[in-house]
Amino acid sequence: MPRLNIPERYQAGISKIRKLDDRTVRDIRSALDSVVTNQEATDVSAVERPDNVAVTAITSVSQTNVEEFKQIAEALNALYGVRAARDVSVAKFVEEVSDALEELDSPDLKLPRSERSSFQEKLL
Repeated sequence: MPRLNIPERYQAGISKIRKLDDRTVRDIRSALDSVVTNQEATDVSAVERPDNVAVTAITSVSQTNVEEFKQIAEALNALYGVRAARDVSVAKFVEEVSDALEELDSPDLKLPRSERSSFQEKLL
């Protein structure tokens, strides 16, 4: 049994990460970095709520898949919060997320063992 339980509302978003191509992953990373950099340069009172940062950044990457990207963003935001609360390394947390995805009952969302390495690289 996995140590991490992924709530049903985030399973689809996390699972969609494995289907992203490398360019999209780089674009998402760049968008997230840009939002964080911009927020660090602004007045603390003007900083966007943390739960909106990922959604703002990631939905800016694609105007054609906004709902799909919103699901991914919300899932990433939730994962970030859980990882921070658990105080584990990113690498260890990615392992735990992968274990949890491999245990899902839904064949559409379940992480196939053959895709584990690729998924982990994207999530990192």
